[in-house]
Amino acid sequence: MTRRKLREGFQTGSESVSRTQRVPGIIKDGLLKLGLITDLNSSQYRLWFMHGNGHWLGMNVHDVGGGASFEPGMTFTNEPGIYVRIDALDNLPKNAESEKFIAAIKPAFEKYKGIGVRIEDDMLITPEGVKWMTAALPRSIADIEAFIAKARR
Repeated sequence: MTRRKLREGFQTGSESVSRTQRVPGIIKDGLLKLGLITDLNSSQYRLWFMHGNGHWLGMNVHDVGGGASFEPGMTFTNEPGIYVRIDALDNLPKNAESEKFIAAIKPAFEKYKGIGVRIEDDMLITPEGVKWMTAALPRSIADIEAFIAKARR
C-alpha cells in the first residue's frame, strides 16, 4: 500500500518539489504502523529514512533538476529506502527522551534490525502521464518472494 502511495502524483506538469514534500508523511505512516516511530510530528523517521525519495535520471545518472515540473521526456526515480541499522539506537543522544523512545520501539527494532530495503522504480514522463520503465518487475510481497525463490533454484 505504501509503495503504491509513493508512486501516485507523477504526471506531466506536476512539480517534483510538491511530490518530494508528500513523501515524509507516507514514510512516517508506514514506520508508525511498524512500530519504529512513536510520533508523526517529529523527525524520528529520519533515523530510518535518511535520504530523499528519488532523483532525476540523465547523462550523469543523478542529474540535477530539483523544483522543475515534470515534462514529457524527463526521467525520474522513485526509490524510497528504509534502513534499520543494527547500531542506530546506539547513536542517539543519551537522555530521557531517547530512553523513552528506545523503550517504545525496542520490540519493532529487534524484529527488523539489520534489514534495509530500497527498491528503485524508474519512470518516463509522457504526454499521457507516466510510463513505469520497471513495470514488469514484481511488486507484491508474494511476487517478490516467488521471484527470489525461483532465482535460487
